[in-house]
Amino acid sequence: MKKLLGIFATLAMFAGVASLVGCNTMEGAGKDVEATGQVIQKCADTTDPSCKR
Repeated sequence: MKKLLGIFATLAMFAGVASLVGCNTMEGAGKDVEATGQVIQKCADTTDPSCKR
């Protein structure tokens, strides 16, 4: 029984760590997408020559 409890605790710990890492990764991706959107919006709002091809 103790062995089973130890295995369960280890799996729960790994699942917790994995979920925390996943949240940080998604937060970073969200910030990148937001920054890209802001650049696109700036180019759409201005006549900045660097935005045109």
